[in-house]
Amino acid sequence: MSDPAAATRAPAAPRRFRRTRTARLTSLVALLLFGAAVALRAAAGEFGAGFIVVTVLALAALAGSIAAWGDRFLFDEGGVTWENSVLAALAAGRGGVGRRRLCWRDVGRVQEHQPVRGTGGVLFLIPYRGRRMALDAIENFDEVRRLVEAAVGAGTGTGAPPGVSTPPADRPR
Repeated sequence: MSDPAAATRAPAAPRRFRRTRTARLTSLVALLLFGAAVALRAAAGEFGAGFIVVTVLALAALAGSIAAWGDRFLFDEGGVTWENSVLAALAAGRGGVGRRRLCWRDVGRVQEHQPVRGTGGVLFLIPYRGRRMALDAIENFDEVRRLVEAAVGAGTGTGAPPGVSTPPADRPR
């Protein structure tokens, strides 16, 4: 039988997570559709405003595909590391491109945003100083949430997870 407390402790062995299958497939479909629109407009000789719009959308879809297919999140006892293998390969020889590390001891607060029901959520790791790190569209989001809570709680010295705050709801309009 498994230890129920083991699910709430910081990972003993590093755990790697990637973007959800839905995020990866959606980015690929968008890239294919907008890429086809650019190709069709170019083949028809239409290089006006519509061509510019679909070209910009195709480039945005390309950026989304690079993020969705290359992003990996490595959780270990010391912190979380985001890395994108595609960006690292494209920027070969330039250290630090496509990689960012945030130590648990530097995380001041964890904030969760719940989007549309059934799509998971977003965790923002907000450090005492510097940029926040968004953990969104990650496979096994509930496990990621438990790992973050346990790791940030362990970093406080109390051993108790500090919890995850949620922003207040929008004011009525």
